[in-house]
Amino acid sequence: MASFFDPNLLKNAKELLDQVFGLDILFSHGTYQIKTIDPVSKAEYWPFLQLDDRGNIKESFCNCDAEDTCIHIAVAYLILTKHDRPLHVLFEHSFFRKVMFDFFLLQKKEKEHFLGFKAEHFVYGNFFTLDALSSNVKQELLTLLTKEEETEETSLKFSNLTEKEMASYKRGIFPKKLKFELSVFSDLAKWLFTKYYLEETSVHIQYDTQDFPNKMRISFKDVEFNLQLHKLFLRRWLVYFKTIQCPLFVEDERKLIENVQFDPVSKTLEIQRRGKQAITKQQNAKEFYAFWYLPKQGFVLKQSAQERIDVMHLADYFDDHLDILKKHLPIFETEHPICYDVFFDKTHTLHINAYIQEKQDFLKPHSFVFGNWVYIEDVGFFKIGAFYFNQLVQTIEKKDLISFLTKHRLFFQDIPGFQVHLFQIDAHFSFYVDEEQTLHLSQSYSKTQDKGIDFGALVYLEDQGFFQKKTTPFQLKLQKSLVVKKKDLDRFIDQNTQELISIEGFFNESHPIEKMGLNLKLNQDLGIDIHVTKKLKEGIHESDLIFFKKYVYVKNQGFSSLNTQLLHFNNKTIPREKVYTFLTHEIYALLNFIEYLDPRLSKISHFSFMLDDIQFSQKWILDLSVLIGEKKIPFTTLLRALFEKEKLFFFDSGYLDLTEEKLEWIQNLAPHIIQQNHIELSTLEFFKLYSYAELNLASLLNQTHKKWIKDILDHKTQSKYDLTGFKSQLRSYQLEGVDWLWFLHEHGLSGLLCDEMGLGKTHQAMALIKALFNQKKTRFLIACPTSVLYHWEHQIATFLPELKVYVYHGQKRDIERFKKKYHVLLTSYGILRRKDPNLFSIDFDLAIFDEVQMAKNFQSQTFLALSKLHTKMRLGLTGTPIENKLRELKTLFDLILPGYLPSAEQFQKNFVVPIERYFDEKQTRLFQKLIHPFVLRRKKADVLKDLPPKVEQIRTCELINDQKTLYLEVTHSFKSKIEGQLKDKKAPFLTIFSLLTKLKMICDHPALFHRDYDNYTKYSSGKWDIFCELMHEALDSDQKLVIFTQYLGMIEIIKKYLNNLGLKYASIQGATIDRKKELKRFFEDRKCPVFIGSLRAVGLGVDLSVASCVIHYDRWWNPAWENQATDRVHRIGQVRGVQIYKLMTQHSIEESIDRMIQRKLKLFEILDQPRSTDVIKTFTQSDWLELLSSLPD
Repeated sequence: MASFFDPNLLKNAKELLDQVFGLDILFSHGTYQIKTIDPVSKAEYWPFLQLDDRGNIKESFCNCDAEDTCIHIAVAYLILTKHDRPLHVLFEHSFFRKVMFDFFLLQKKEKEHFLGFKAEHFVYGNFFTLDALSSNVKQELLTLLTKEEETEETSLKFSNLTEKEMASYKRGIFPKKLKFELSVFSDLAKWLFTKYYLEETSVHIQYDTQDFPNKMRISFKDVEFNLQLHKLFLRRWLVYFKTIQCPLFVEDERKLIENVQFDPVSKTLEIQRRGKQAITKQQNAKEFYAFWYLPKQGFVLKQSAQERIDVMHLADYFDDHLDILKKHLPIFETEHPICYDVFFDKTHTLHINAYIQEKQDFLKPHSFVFGNWVYIEDVGFFKIGAFYFNQLVQTIEKKDLISFLTKHRLFFQDIPGFQVHLFQIDAHFSFYVDEEQTLHLSQSYSKTQDKGIDFGALVYLEDQGFFQKKTTPFQLKLQKSLVVKKKDLDRFIDQNTQELISIEGFFNESHPIEKMGLNLKLNQDLGIDIHVTKKLKEGIHESDLIFFKKYVYVKNQGFSSLNTQLLHFNNKTIPREKVYTFLTHEIYALLNFIEYLDPRLSKISHFSFMLDDIQFSQKWILDLSVLIGEKKIPFTTLLRALFEKEKLFFFDSGYLDLTEEKLEWIQNLAPHIIQQNHIELSTLEFFKLYSYAELNLASLLNQTHKKWIKDILDHKTQSKYDLTGFKSQLRSYQLEGVDWLWFLHEHGLSGLLCDEMGLGKTHQAMALIKALFNQKKTRFLIACPTSVLYHWEHQIATFLPELKVYVYHGQKRDIERFKKKYHVLLTSYGILRRKDPNLFSIDFDLAIFDEVQMAKNFQSQTFLALSKLHTKMRLGLTGTPIENKLRELKTLFDLILPGYLPSAEQFQKNFVVPIERYFDEKQTRLFQKLIHPFVLRRKKADVLKDLPPKVEQIRTCELINDQKTLYLEVTHSFKSKIEGQLKDKKAPFLTIFSLLTKLKMICDHPALFHRDYDNYTKYSSGKWDIFCELMHEALDSDQKLVIFTQYLGMIEIIKKYLNNLGLKYASIQGATIDRKKELKRFFEDRKCPVFIGSLRAVGLGVDLSVASCVIHYDRWWNPAWENQATDRVHRIGQVRGVQIYKLMTQHSIEESIDRMIQRKLKLFEILDQPRSTDVIKTFTQSDWLELLSSLPD
């Protein structure tokens, strides 16, 4: 069959044959699936082949992308046909199949045999054991034993069954060999056979050399098959010893058979043989059936041997010795189907008798069935297929026939003259409708029924089969005639439609109504009047029709169904309170039927808002119109309709749906804004309206009014602020920030200052405090993380020396002292979370929330506490307004500007889903427009042209020596377990995260994984080597160096290394108490060149600009934390270029995580927000599987 393949392809396949690994063969008869792993790409492929018994390919395909026969199929074919016969043929005549088939038969007889695992042993009674010599083999055996029941959808074993065999299987009737094929014994036989087939050179066979070979051991490289050779089994297995290259010689008894006689009375075979050599007692021979056993040599036939095979072992003997028996007996080895003789006797009892060639041949006195063979007296032996019934003879009495036919309908479909027909016969019906619209039905019978056999609901007609009778076709029992009144007629037809179809002329083939339609008109009560129109077929008049609820009748033409959906609306009025539901839902099902639609019932989709006039006096006074085409209506008219809970607003040209998303924002306006024919808005409300309404300013002619709008949109201040006494020199962009803050203050607004880290948000906030202080505003609150509490105290003391700061922290808090002497109350979020009532009793002029993203969770105690504070203005400071999801920014707005953004439900529907899931550009633009007035964000690249450059570089390394070995061991110990749970949809995220953490620690340093910090030098690490190189390079160039890591254990290792070098260092971790001392030493001591910090502890409110080199020893899930930490060095005050190194281990989990993080940041690029997300929180199950698939096998 090599000609099936292209010669070059076959040549390449032969060269590749010895390199393919990971082979896994699944087969049933000639159908194969073979798992192969490509030696180059390591990709897994599953070629599928169907071979006949000669090895010819009947069908093949592969799951690779090749359009034609691929190299994987060629390799698989060479593996399956490397011997003279294909694999499945070798298996059918193999030792392993014979052994397991006999044990399968034994298991069916003796239920007490145990089948299962004990430790590493697979045990079957005292017959055999399988010893697993590796964990992989043990897992394979466990999989074989515990796999789910196989079905035709999941198993190859059903692919070779005929339709009849499948039908027999579903009824539970199938031969022993098919039962064996579906059993675990067959799986074990194939498993052992394929191991022998694939590992032939590494298989060793040993047997018990003492006395008699009672035991045999077949050893593969990773499994041992220990077999008890019971004498009865051994006799049957001898002929198969040659298939496993057993060292014991077995003389081929088949070649020495001289004569075979069959006795049909006793059902036994008489076998006569003659051996070639005489055996003497000196040879220590032992008699064994027709053989002599010679210790350590084998089995030879007696010189004259006669053997009797009884009926119990006849089938096995035929299967094992068929080739020689054919020479002596009349054997028909081609499988013969079972035929059935089906007939009724005089009592109408049905008989079903099985036969092979002639009817009744099974019933001959000496005919009998054995296994998948039958002996027919005076004819010979036949190999047979599956029986449809368990018995050779079936007798079904008349009373049981219908239930028997129902159960075995498939069988009768193949028996000529006995098929069960679906259609009905025998009855003829006539009908008419009288003047009172009553239906009359009558029936008459043909003479055909008298020739059949009546079985109640069925009638049997000779040579035609079984038919359903029409004597009682209706649920209402019909005798001579049936009368159906008009009120019952619709239900009668519905219940008996299938039967009525068979009555000639009952249903009209040509519908009398050519078309039906609907007219819809809006009435004066704002309801909808609906009328049905009918267009009759040519030649049909209204007087010819008789209408029922669901049907229409035409004399001499029959019944036709009516469109009940339309009839439901005939002469119907939709009341005003139901018009909204009708127009927004129900009407769409009627669109194809509408002949006329009142113009006022067409939905208006295109409209705009026009600003006609504007005034400003503490509030914005607007005259707005809604423009629909050339028609204008006052906006206040629309508002009043909304406030009166109207859902629709009708015009001559159509209607507005006041509930649609485009108008949803109007519902959030308060009724008090309506003043006569104009509306009055605060600046906050004006910004909301301007964002949503997309105002048309074409009709606004007053230039002063246009300037008002431009100024407010550009955040122009109305008055100057005074910064006298502020000791900081602000940059130009910082002054612009203070202008914006002053604008918010003038209009009673609040906001979020979100400048990138290092741009001086603190200084801009202090400038606002000073401007308000110079206006005699004297009470300010600053809330911040504890880590920057004293940083704020120092900054205010330096730049706002006139203001007295009270640090409301620690045990000795006294709110009365603040009220009497101080201007600024400085406290931490931790204090606020304790809900100190003193803090909520003071009215502040300004509250500043530093690192406000710490209140991003609307359910957190921090958010709830900050929301309760009394203050005229709120200012949030953050470099990362979105850390994970858009909902977090809404929470910050709910804190700073309560009520400005829509409700949580509307926000989810209008912004979160469209933007986060679909990246909707329109909703993104709307959201940016909505928040723009209240969020100010600048980036260093845009405003700090004079800031020294920042150069980022990824430095890669490899896993080395024992580090790589440890990495692979940990991977393998977790991976298979996790993948199995994921495929079962049991996502073990804690287990996965634990694995990823362990692998990241190994990438850092094996000593970190083992927690063996004192002995770190005995471990090797590629990342540690490159770190040491970079650190010394920085120190040799007289630079101060900052090192960040997320692991405290890594900090300990670095400290020990620096101590050994005699280098000073400063360090801040989460548990560091005196942070000021550490920072001061690093900042002022020239002999302290190194700062070591944990990423989260140093990420907030720390100035490290004295350094000019940063090393991120390991990567964090959240890149924003990395950037925040870097910006502690690259910030205002930095005079040198900053070099940032991020260390990454190639071909490891670090590299895979980095690639996935970059993909996940697309949302934040769309929103023009910083890359700031704990990306791990957004991982889906497919993401986890992708990460796991990147790990080595």
